[in-house]
Amino acid sequence: MAASTGETMDEIPRRVASPGGTTEAGLAVLDQDSALDRLVASTIEAASRRDRELGQAAKAPSLAEEGTLH
Repeated sequence: MAASTGETMDEIPRRVASPGGTTEAGLAVLDQDSALDRLVASTIEAASRRDRELGQAAKAPSLAEEGTLH
């Protein structure tokens, strides 16, 4: 939706939230520097790190390719 409208990911929920309503109250909590923000960031970092590890492992020659297995 953001790509098709040109709006930012912050603007979209604000546009549909009623002033003083329940959605706005929930968004205010999400806007805080919260443990959820840190958890999401840590999750993305761990997945990215593991992706790099798996990529490196896939590029490494196997023991059979190295000729060490008979």
